[in-house]
Amino acid sequence: YWAYQILAVLLLSAAALTAYQDIQAIAWRNVAIGEIPEYIVYRNPKGTFTRPVTAAFIATVVIQLLVRGETTLAVPFYGIGVFLPLTVMAWAMHEHIKRNVQGRARSWGLGATSFGIGLGITVFIGQIVGKWEEGGALALVAIIVLIIMAHFLLISPIGHRSPQDIHRIVRDKSRIEGQIGTMVEWQSLKVQEYRFSLLVAITRFWALFGVHRPLRYEPPALAGDYDEAMNTEYRRSFLEQYLESRPKKAPRLGGAPREAGPIDENEL
Repeated sequence: YWAYQILAVLLLSAAALTAYQDIQAIAWRNVAIGEIPEYIVYRNPKGTFTRPVTAAFIATVVIQLLVRGETTLAVPFYGIGVFLPLTVMAWAMHEHIKRNVQGRARSWGLGATSFGIGLGITVFIGQIVGKWEEGGALALVAIIVLIIMAHFLLISPIGHRSPQDIHRIVRDKSRIEGQIGTMVEWQSLKVQEYRFSLLVAITRFWALFGVHRPLRYEPPALAGDYDEAMNTEYRRSFLEQYLESRPKKAPRLGGAPREAGPIDENEL
C-alpha cells in the first residue's frame, strides 16, 4: 500500500514539474505568434517566466471552484489538453516523413504516425463522449470557445507581430537562443501569414455586401522554407539576417532625436 502511495506522489510530482515547465514554454511561444499580449512574457533573472505561472495557478483555482472540488469533472479538460496536441504533433510528423523520407523507413514512419493520429483522435473523442455527463459536454464547449477566442485575438491589433517584434520577444525578452528560438521565429512568421489571410478573407466577405474596408496592415514578411530557416548559423538566426538586410530608415531633418543621458554637473 505504501509503495503505491509513494509511487503516486512521485508521479504526480513529476507531472506537476512538467506542467510547471510547459506552461512557461507555451506562454512565450504564444506571445511570439500573437495569441497573448506581450505583457505576459517576463523572465526574471533566475530564468523563470513568473507571470504565466501565476496566471496558470489562478486559472487552476477558478476551475476547481467551478467544478466544486470534484476533480473527476476536470478530467476531460486534461484529456483534451494532452491528446489534442499529441494528435497534431503526430500529424506534423506524418507530413514531414511523407515529404522527406524514402524507402522502407518512409513506410514504417507513415504507419507509426498514422497509428498515433488514430489513437489520439480516438482518445480525444472518447474523453468527450465517454464522459459526456461528467464534464465532457462542458469540455467540448470550452475547446470551441477557446478556438474562436484565439482567432479573435489573432486578428485583433494584439495579434500583429512584425519581424522586429518577434525578434525582440524571442531573443531579448525571453532570452531564447539557438535552434529553438529560430524555430519559434519561423512559426511566428507563418502565423502572421495565416493572420493576414484571415484579414483578407474578412475584407472580401464584407465586400460582397458593398462594404469596402482597406486593410490596416501590409503583407507580412514571408517565413520561407522551414529547412532553410533552420540551417543557419547557431548564433545568427535567419530572422536576424532578414532584419540586417532591410533598408535603413532615411535620416530625419535635423538628425536623430537626442536621447536622455546622465547630467553633467559642470554644465549646470
